[in-house]
Amino acid sequence: MKRKTRFPKIFLLQESLSSCTAAPVSRTPRRVVRTLGLLFSWCLTLFSPFHAAAQEPVAIVTSLKGPVQIPHRGEDQEKASLELFQALEPSSVLELAPEATVILAFVDGSRYEIRGPAKVTMAQSGPRRTFGRVMELTKVSPIPELPAIAVAQNTGSHGGAISLSRKFNANKNRCPASYVIASAPRLLFSPIEGAKGYLVIIEVNDETPAYRGETKTTELVVPKGKLDPGTHYKWRVEAIFESGEKRAVRGPYRFWTLPANRVEARTKLLKSVEGIGDASSWSLLAAIDRQLNLRFDAIHDLRTALKLDPDNRQFKKALKLLEQQSLR
Repeated sequence: MKRKTRFPKIFLLQESLSSCTAAPVSRTPRRVVRTLGLLFSWCLTLFSPFHAAAQEPVAIVTSLKGPVQIPHRGEDQEKASLELFQALEPSSVLELAPEATVILAFVDGSRYEIRGPAKVTMAQSGPRRTFGRVMELTKVSPIPELPAIAVAQNTGSHGGAISLSRKFNANKNRCPASYVIASAPRLLFSPIEGAKGYLVIIEVNDETPAYRGETKTTELVVPKGKLDPGTHYKWRVEAIFESGEKRAVRGPYRFWTLPANRVEARTKLLKSVEGIGDASSWSLLAAIDRQLNLRFDAIHDLRTALKLDPDNRQFKKALKLLEQQSLR
């Protein structure tokens, strides 16, 4: 008895199609031929190198008010609602209701405000208007290419996030795959009863010592130059008691420092945003910090944006979500 082979179905399909083409119609029903032909065409399309080629986004939504929709390709598809921080590919179409307003930032730093009713199409050079009002805003520095954090770098429940200039409670805030900027990050932890001081120990992930510092408070600023860019670190806290005993009480927590080129790109963008000072530019910085998983910096950015635009519901929604994520 011959064993049936299970894997070369695609070749059996091709042979069936060839034999069906040559055989009389009476031997093979037409519906079977048509079905097999459609399946074969679908397989060729699916495995074609051009089928799944994703286009690089050209713009990001930095402010959104009112209903804005994105029609899907194909007449039978429903329209999707635009979201804050959504990345837009070339040829994406936006349809704005009469009361809607959207602000977009393009990768070259150009920014545009679009007011409804309007219909525009995304292009590398900016939004192409079908109808409606499109206004060019003050340009920021080019948006850096800041890819999302790799899944392999997820630290699970031991993730610790530290902000560049804002405090972070290591005991309440745990988030995966956290990044920091390697220039004087500030660590904050809750007090331990009976402790007269604390020893904070930072090591490279391979156990190589990086920095040890004592503090009498529950806060420690890591001196500039002690951390290297693009490096994986872990840190813990030991309580120091009157007897001289030291006992590990917090950690370990893990974080990565941003590579130097990304820090430079973000610094340039920050200076542009501070110079312009409007709500949508701060929202843009929040989008970049969120992508880098600098959650506490993104929260600061959105709070600044809300001060400038206190009635923006999308800012409030995004801020609430970030705050919830940072407390997990």
